[in-house]
Amino acid sequence: MELIAEKEITTKGGTSRIMNISVTYHVIDADSGEFLEVQTLGEGMDNGDKTAYKAMTGAFKYAQRQAFMIPTGDDPDQVSSDELSNTSLQQKPVSSQESRQKETGSTNGHVCEECQNPITQKVASYSKKNMGRSLCMPCQKKHKVASGE
Repeated sequence: MELIAEKEITTKGGTSRIMNISVTYHVIDADSGEFLEVQTLGEGMDNGDKTAYKAMTGAFKYAQRQAFMIPTGDDPDQVSSDELSNTSLQQKPVSSQESRQKETGSTNGHVCEECQNPITQKVASYSKKNMGRSLCMPCQKKHKVASGE
């Protein structure tokens, strides 16, 4: 474990400490001796003596989620794979797109203002709020790269 930063801040409840750490874990196969090295960060904040424990717990949980690809259930990109890949939408016949829209929810006439592909209400709302216009996921990514976000 390596201490990266530690500071005290004033909160409503008094003074709290924040600690940032870097930890390297070795996941070892006992039979072969082979190992996977997982490096992760952890952050803890507490107004008592538990700051280090919270940082270590956070780092350990994050290392497990990353190493073993454990889903957390709070995926902000809950968009179908078809919507993520502009080329897959273009390769599908219109009838496939229509059936996919019926399965995943109607697009209610929403289309990407850049490539004209159908998008869901959720994608259109997010894009309009954050980028000022309705864009599909691939066009949002292009927009972010072009604007340096």
